[in-house]
Amino acid sequence: MTKISTQQIIQDVQNGEDAGFRREAIITLGYKQDPDIFPVLLDQLKDPSSSIQHAAVISLGRYGNPEAIDKLIKPRILRSAHVNIRWAAVAAIGRIGDDKVIEHLVKAADDDAWIVRNQAVTEIKAQIRTITTLREQRSARLLLRLLAMKDREIIELAIEGLVELGQVSIDLLLSGLKYSSSRIREHSATTLGILEIWDATPLLIVCLSDKIWYVRRSAVHALGQIRNPAAIEPLVRCLGDHVDSVQHEAITALVGFRKESTVPLLNTLIHEPNKFVIRAILLCLGEIKDPASIPALIQHLRSSYFVIRNTASRALVQFGSEVIKIVAPVMTRNTSNIKALIKTAENPEDRVSCIRAIRALGVLEDHRAVPVLKKLVESHDLELADEAETALAQVGQAAWGRCSCLNVLRELDDPAVLPYFIISLEDTSANVRLQAVRGLERFGGKMVIEALINAARSDQDAYVRTEAVRTLRKVGVGHPEVLDLAISCLADRDRNVRMQSTRLLGNFQDMKSIAPLIKAMTDTHWGVREAAEIALYNFGAKAGDPLIEALSNRSWMLRKRAARLLGNSGEKKAGVALEKALKKRGERKEVREQLFEALAKIKE
Repeated sequence: MTKISTQQIIQDVQNGEDAGFRREAIITLGYKQDPDIFPVLLDQLKDPSSSIQHAAVISLGRYGNPEAIDKLIKPRILRSAHVNIRWAAVAAIGRIGDDKVIEHLVKAADDDAWIVRNQAVTEIKAQIRTITTLREQRSARLLLRLLAMKDREIIELAIEGLVELGQVSIDLLLSGLKYSSSRIREHSATTLGILEIWDATPLLIVCLSDKIWYVRRSAVHALGQIRNPAAIEPLVRCLGDHVDSVQHEAITALVGFRKESTVPLLNTLIHEPNKFVIRAILLCLGEIKDPASIPALIQHLRSSYFVIRNTASRALVQFGSEVIKIVAPVMTRNTSNIKALIKTAENPEDRVSCIRAIRALGVLEDHRAVPVLKKLVESHDLELADEAETALAQVGQAAWGRCSCLNVLRELDDPAVLPYFIISLEDTSANVRLQAVRGLERFGGKMVIEALINAARSDQDAYVRTEAVRTLRKVGVGHPEVLDLAISCLADRDRNVRMQSTRLLGNFQDMKSIAPLIKAMTDTHWGVREAAEIALYNFGAKAGDPLIEALSNRSWMLRKRAARLLGNSGEKKAGVALEKALKKRGERKEVREQLFEALAKIKE
C-alpha cells in the first residue's frame, strides 16, 4: 500500500464522523510501520470513546514502539473502568516492553477481572523466560520479587530461573530469607534447598522459628535437601511443631540424614513428655533403621499411650526378623509363687512389710497381683494407695509391653514366632492372651487349632473366648473338633461367645449343626437368635424337616423364626406345614402374621 493510502487512513481516523468507521481505521493502522502512524495512535488514547481507546491500545501493541509504554501504563488506561481496555493494555505492554514493565504486570495480576489477571500472568511468564537468559543480578532481583506472587506457575518459573542463574542469585536468595514478605521467605528457602547451598544453613535454621508456618515448612524441607549436620538438632526440635505438615517435613528431613540423626533423636526421646513428639521421633527411628535405636523402641512398647505403643511396634517391624530374639525377653513374665507377697500386701497393719510387698509386686510386674493392688488403691492410707497405684502401673505397662511385642511378631509373618503366641495364651493378663489369639489368625495347622479350641473352652475372660471362636471361623472351618467346640460353646455364659459360635456353625454347613442352631433361636439374647437364623438360612432346604418340627415348639419366638425360614425356602412341603400351623387355634398374633407372610412367599 502506498504512502498516500496510509495518509488517507490517518485522515479517516482524525476526521471520520462514524465511530465504527474510525475504530476500523485505527485497527488497520496497527498493522503498518509508517512513522506518521505512532503519534496518531497515541493521540487516540485521549478520545472520550472507550471503543476508540480500546482500538488504539490494541494497535499500539501491534505497532511495537516501546515509547508507547509510558502512555499505556497511565492509570486512565491500565486502570480504566473498562475491562477490555485494561486487558488490551496488559497485552500491549507485555508485548512491547522489557523487564521494566514487570512491576506493572504484577499489579495487573491482582485485577478484579479474571481476563485481565490471566493476561497479566501470561505476560509475566513470558518476561521470566526472557530475563532468565540474561544471567544478570538485575534479572535475579526481578525473579526474587516475583516469588511474592500468588500464581503457582509464576512462582515455579521464577524458582527455575533463580536456580538456572545459580551463583548470581545466591546472595539475593539469602537476603530473601529476611524479607518482610512471607512468600518471598518461603520460596527463597525452597530455592536455596534446590541449590543445596551449604552456607544457607544458619539463616534457614533461624527460619525454623518463623511465625508463618509455611515458611518454617519450606526451611525444614530445604535443610533436609542440604543435609548439613549442623541442622540435625534444630530439625529434631521441629518435631514439636504444632503444624502437622511442618512436623512431617522434619521427619522426612531427619530420615534423610540416616544414622547421623540417631543420637540426637535418642537424646531428645529421653526427656520428651509430649506423646505426639515421641511418636514423631519413633517414626524417624523406624525409618532410619539404626540397630542402636532398638532398645529405646522396645522400651516404648510399654507406654501407657496407645499411639506411642503402636508407633514403636511399627518402627520395630521395619527391622524384620532380626528383632525376634531382641523382643523375646520383653515377653517373659514372672511365674514364681507370689502368694506370700500377696498375703503380706493384704495386711496393712504391718505397714512397713505391706509397702515392701507392694513394691516387690510392682517390680515383679505380675498380673496376678492386680486384684489386691486395685483394692489397695482405694485405701484411706494415702501412702499405701500411692504405692499400690505405682505398682499397678508397672504391672499394666509390662502387660502392654507384651501385647505390643505380639503385635510386632504378628507383622513379621515369620513361622519362627508361632511359639511365642502359643505360650502367651497362658499369660496372666487377659489383654496379652487376647493379642495372642488375634496373632494366631496369621497361622494355620493343628497346633494353632488346638490352642484356639483350648482358649475358647477354658479361658476365664469372655473377650478371649469370643476372639478365639471368631479366629476359628477363619482357620478352623472343616475340622470336626472345631465343629464340636462350636456346638458346645452355644452354652457359654457369654452372649458374644454364643453369637460367634452360631456364625461358626453357619460356616461349617454341617447337618450336625442344624439342631443346635434351631435351639439357639430360643437364646435369651436377640443377637444370638438373629445369628442362628442367618446361619440356618444358608442351609436352605436341608433344614426343612427340623424347621417344620420347630413349628410345634413351645417357644413362640422359635415358631416365628422357623416360619420365616420356611417361607424363604420355597419348598411345597414347607407350604403344607405352614397351612397346617395356621389352623392351630390360639396361636399368637406375631406368629400367625409370620405364617401368612411365609405361605404367601411359597405360593408366589
